[in-house]
Amino acid sequence: MSDREEAIQTLLDAAGWANAARTPVAGDASNRSYERLTGSGGSTAILMNAPPELCGSVEPFLTIAAFLRSCGLSAPEILHSEQDLGLLILEDFGNDVFARIAADTPAKSPQLYDLACDVLVQLHRCDVPDVPVFSSDVMTDLACSAVDWYAFAFTDQDLTKARQDFAGHIHDLLGTLSPQPAVFIHRDYHAENLFLLPGRFGAKAVGIIDFQDAVQGHPAYDLASVLLDARRDVPADIQEHALHRYTDQTGVDASGFRADFARLGLQRNLRILGIFGRLCLRDGKTSYLKFMPRVWHHITFCLDLIGDTDLSDLITNTVPAPTPKIQDALLSKCATFPHL
Repeated sequence: MSDREEAIQTLLDAAGWANAARTPVAGDASNRSYERLTGSGGSTAILMNAPPELCGSVEPFLTIAAFLRSCGLSAPEILHSEQDLGLLILEDFGNDVFARIAADTPAKSPQLYDLACDVLVQLHRCDVPDVPVFSSDVMTDLACSAVDWYAFAFTDQDLTKARQDFAGHIHDLLGTLSPQPAVFIHRDYHAENLFLLPGRFGAKAVGIIDFQDAVQGHPAYDLASVLLDARRDVPADIQEHALHRYTDQTGVDASGFRADFARLGLQRNLRILGIFGRLCLRDGKTSYLKFMPRVWHHITFCLDLIGDTDLSDLITNTVPAPTPKIQDALLSKCATFPHL
C-alpha cells in the first residue's frame, strides 16, 4: 500500500467509511481525482483526492464552499477533511449532472439553463468574497495561451512579435468592457459542473462543484462560460433566453451586457484553445482536441458580435482554425513539452 493510499484509508477509518465500496468518478482536467464511497446501508459520499504538491491547498475549496452556502446556494457539505493532505469527504450530489440530463432529454435544457442563470443572478447579489481580482492583465495573459500552446505547435516562426500584437489587441478589447461592480466568478461554470438536486427548489436546486479557482470580476463572464460551452452545443434560442433572463432580473443594460458577453466569451475561448493544446503537448491528454472545432466556432461567433475587422484578422491569422492538419500537428507533438 502506498503512503497516499495509507493516508486515504486512515481518513476513511476515522470518518466511518472504512468498509465503504470505492468507485472512481469522472473528474476534470486537473490532477485531482474523485471516488464515490458507498456504505453498507446505501449511503454515499465523494472522496476528493487532491495531493497538495500537485494541486495546491484545498483551503480555497473549503472557503468558497462555505461562501456559496452562505448565499443560499448548494455547494457540497464538507463531511470530513484532512486539509494538510488534500483529502476531503464531500456530500454526494448524485449523477444528475446538467450535461447528462441535457443530452438524454433535450426538452429539459431550457429549464436547466434557466436555473443556471438564476444561480448567477442570486450569486451576483451577494457580497464578493476575498478572492483574486480577474484583471485585464491576467485575462490577457490567459488568452495568450492560444499563442503559447496552440499556435506555436504548427509553425516554425518566432511568435514573439505576434504574441505582443495579440496581447495588445486583447488588452485593448478588455479595456472596453462596461464598468460593472465586481462579482464572484466561478471561472469554470458549465454543464459538467452543475447538478440537479432533488428536493431543493429555485437556485438552490443546482449543485455547484469545481469552484476552487474562483475570482472576482465582470458579471458577464460566467454566463459566457455556461452558454458558450466547449463540450456541448447550447441552442441559440436558449442562449438568447438566458441573456434576456439575466438582464431582466438584474436590470443591467441589455445591449451593453451583450457586448461584454462577446468580449469575455472571446477571451475565455482563446484561453480554452490554449489549455486544450497544453493538455495535449505537455500532459499527453488528447481527448480535448475533439472539442477544438466547437471552441473555434465560439471564437468566430464572438468576433462577429464584436465586429472589429482588424481584431478578427489578427486572431484568425495568429491562431487559425483547428483544421485536421493542425490537429494532426498537435498530435504529432503530444507529450513532448513536459518542461514548458
